[in-house]
Amino acid sequence: KRRSVSYKAKKEYQELTREIQQLEEEKQKIEDQIADGGLSNDQVVEKSNRLGELTKQIDEKTLRWFELSELIEQ
Repeated sequence: KRRSVSYKAKKEYQELTREIQQLEEEKQKIEDQIADGGLSNDQVVEKSNRLGELTKQIDEKTLRWFELSELIEQ
């Protein structure tokens, strides 16, 4: 028997897709800024800390995204 996926789950899946993309874009931008070498030491530390936060958020949201994608694809 096929389980119906709630509207709420589909909506959360779509929102996560968008949020993950935005976080990935911000992460890439920061990585590019660090690679350019034009930042002060303080800025590098600040950007590195933000990269850690972004990576954690991306990992958490991606895990939930996969859980929802399995529900939706059943």
